[in-house]
Amino acid sequence: MKKTILILISAIVLLSQTACVIRRKLPDESMENSGSSEYDIPVINPDTTRTVGNYMIKDTDGGVEIIRCYDSGTDIVIPEKLDGLAVVSIGNDSFSDLEKLQSLTIPSGVTKIGSDAFSGCHDLLGIDIPDSVAEIGSRAFADCTSLKSVRVPEKVRTLKTYTFYNCYVMEEVTLSDNITSIEKGAFFNCAKLTGVTLPEKLITIEIDAFYNCFELKSIKLPDTLEHLGKKAFEGCFRLEEIFFKGDVYTVYIGDDDYDHTDLLLAVNGELEDENSGE
Repeated sequence: MKKTILILISAIVLLSQTACVIRRKLPDESMENSGSSEYDIPVINPDTTRTVGNYMIKDTDGGVEIIRCYDSGTDIVIPEKLDGLAVVSIGNDSFSDLEKLQSLTIPSGVTKIGSDAFSGCHDLLGIDIPDSVAEIGSRAFADCTSLKSVRVPEKVRTLKTYTFYNCYVMEEVTLSDNITSIEKGAFFNCAKLTGVTLPEKLITIEIDAFYNCFELKSIKLPDTLEHLGKKAFEGCFRLEEIFFKGDVYTVYIGDDDYDHTDLLLAVNGELEDENSGE
């Protein structure tokens, strides 16, 4: 009996000293590798965090990062300071699944919004993202199924993977003029998106970037574009025109929503081969 207890105690001590992660699955695929990624959520270490009001925070460069919000209200205004320090970062998953949240104001000192920061906030109608924000993580607004419009600040350079995944009713998005890359599935299933002005500095649009944007009818690709992922506009059944370097390309998706062909787009005046890589 004593030997069994000693074994159990040893196992508990060993586990307490081992770093653990919780694996998050991507929306439409299995994990591509078993290594760590931005979708791994570290187990919170109580020695480096503290709770102030409705927020769990930790120190970071220039101030504090919000690790978790415990406010269950409909309207949240994040304070500029917590524990006397400036709020400079919204951490991964920190506001995720706050299903009653309808509006949110972020203070002007915040420079980073982490991955999945607001994912699953189904009732979120609007959000004020300050100009200070320079980075928005993957899936930051995934499954915000009531979000109708959003403005991406000028300091943001990359729209990460699945940023607005399943934002079904989002009709309008204002992109930063400085965005050079729109990554995979950034607007995946944004069914109500009627139009988007692509930045003049845009270099890359990755695969599935505008997948199932049913209401998108026309789009202008900037002259700076160097790579367009195959099927970037797959499922855009109402897309009729693609403007590029002054020319107009008419694209036919198919006779109906259930019988559409692969979408081919013109890049630098030539159609991308449907059998080519992404």
